[in-house]
Amino acid sequence: MRTFAYQGFDAVGKTCKGMIEASDRKEAREKLSARGILAESVSPASDADPSSSRRISRDDRATLYRELGSLLKAGMTVTDGLDMLMQAPGRNAASRVMASARDRVREGAPVADALKDGGLPIGEYEQAVLTSGERAGDLPGVLENLADYLDTESQVRQRITSALLYPCLIIGLALVIAAAVLGFLVPRISRLLVDSGMELPVLTRILLVSGRLFVPVLLVMLAGSVLATWWLRRVWREKEITRERVEQVVMGSPLAGRPVRLIACVRFAGTMAMLLRSGMPLVEAMGLAGASSGFRRLERRCREEAEKIRHGKSFSDAVQSIPLLAEELQGWVRAGEAGGDLPGMLAQAAERGRRQWMVMVDRRTKLIEPALLLMVGLFVLLVALGILLPILSLNTNIG
Repeated sequence: MRTFAYQGFDAVGKTCKGMIEASDRKEAREKLSARGILAESVSPASDADPSSSRRISRDDRATLYRELGSLLKAGMTVTDGLDMLMQAPGRNAASRVMASARDRVREGAPVADALKDGGLPIGEYEQAVLTSGERAGDLPGVLENLADYLDTESQVRQRITSALLYPCLIIGLALVIAAAVLGFLVPRISRLLVDSGMELPVLTRILLVSGRLFVPVLLVMLAGSVLATWWLRRVWREKEITRERVEQVVMGSPLAGRPVRLIACVRFAGTMAMLLRSGMPLVEAMGLAGASSGFRRLERRCREEAEKIRHGKSFSDAVQSIPLLAEELQGWVRAGEAGGDLPGMLAQAAERGRRQWMVMVDRRTKLIEPALLLMVGLFVLLVALGILLPILSLNTNIG
């Protein structure tokens, strides 16, 4: 049986839409006709418009994960849980995704693949964590943890957006004023001063040149930003070697490097603790935990070290061989191995790292606003000096 989405008219002529299970389109139309519905269109739920599935936000995914996890904890099967979520009101786009995912699960597909193939816009980290949880037999707990992670990430995004809103408005206003000042005011004042026979100060001449180049440079920068964003997204999805280089640059940057490295370690440690507690072998768990980090370079190194563990290398030595993990987790891993509670120590390391990450991101977002305001203030000061200096010099000469 497959799920079909339909649009049509009921017995009184009102438009209606919904989903129905059938073996093919013909049977779906027959069932709808038996209900008194004239079907205008009938299509598989898996044929949903990609643009509609993209409207499922991060918060929506967190809610779906949390509700599905609760249903599974209550004893429902995955298909029954997806069926209940599909029938919930107010979820037009998500309903088709759940229906398509339910069909894929019935066919034997893993939950992560079923959700992704159904159209849910999940990232690599979410897919890896779902895969790990299903293999470890702890899908309800993983869904709840994943929902908590997405909620935390949404809070951080909102905090960053709020912190940047005011500076962005100031910068936008400053650009408009700069275009007016550099394009009209400074040139006119400069022409008056030149006609008076006065030599313009260096700063004023620089502002004149900047005024002529301001609009072309701004357009070039905007075009360059669009092209760079497109290239990075393409690299992130397709080219493994270039993506690893981009990841290395980001992790080594002074502003974003430390938070990015820390969140990679938090993801690795949290997933590793969950898998080990569920009884998964260390070798397989390390490969999946590396994939859950969301960084290809770390995933590749974890798989390489997992093979060495298979041939007798200890887990602590493997972690020490990966600089990114050794920086944050080496002490925790050694303590866990010595105390016989490696999953517990990794869970504590993940929780501590998560708190550190929140504090770190909060501090950096608070620094952005005064830094941007300082830059705007310096720009306004330079423009003011460029205008005032020749006027003051003219007054001095007249005096």
